[in-house]
Amino acid sequence: MIRLILPLAFLAFFTASCSNSSKSDSSDETEATVEEHVAIDDQHASADAVTAYMILKEAMVSSNAETGADAAKVLSEEMQKLAGTDSIANVIIVASDSLSMSSDLEMQRSAFQIISDNLYIYLKENGYGREIYHQRCPMAFNNRGAFWLSDKEEIENPYLPETMLKCGQNVEILEL
Repeated sequence: MIRLILPLAFLAFFTASCSNSSKSDSSDETEATVEEHVAIDDQHASADAVTAYMILKEAMVSSNAETGADAAKVLSEEMQKLAGTDSIANVIIVASDSLSMSSDLEMQRSAFQIISDNLYIYLKENGYGREIYHQRCPMAFNNRGAFWLSDKEEIENPYLPETMLKCGQNVEILEL
């Protein structure tokens, strides 16, 4: 009888061990699938945030404070999907909210500079999936200079569009 119980106990232990490892493998697969899904969702949210940013940039180029405020609102909402504890994303949200509450173009352009500088850092750290141009006008803000991002190589200066629309240069092409 003892000879029968020992092999059965061993078989039961072995079967339980094998089934636990397959559960662990299944759990690992589920975790990997969830992480891939989150990464895809983040990439879509990043794309939506960049789209809102490009609309904001075009509003600054055309000196349209109302469209700029609306685009900044959308950008803030899109960045909130990505923010979590990311301090750079949170800076973008605060600057976007500030821009959206103003109708003064100069104040909006100052907030736009903060957004641009921080979105550049955010995209460098987190990727985006498309090519982006990092551009600079050395004459903006009384010759202090300022950067912005563009989805096209052609320069359209969002800081001095009335007097220096084509002033600027491509500093870097981000292939994220």
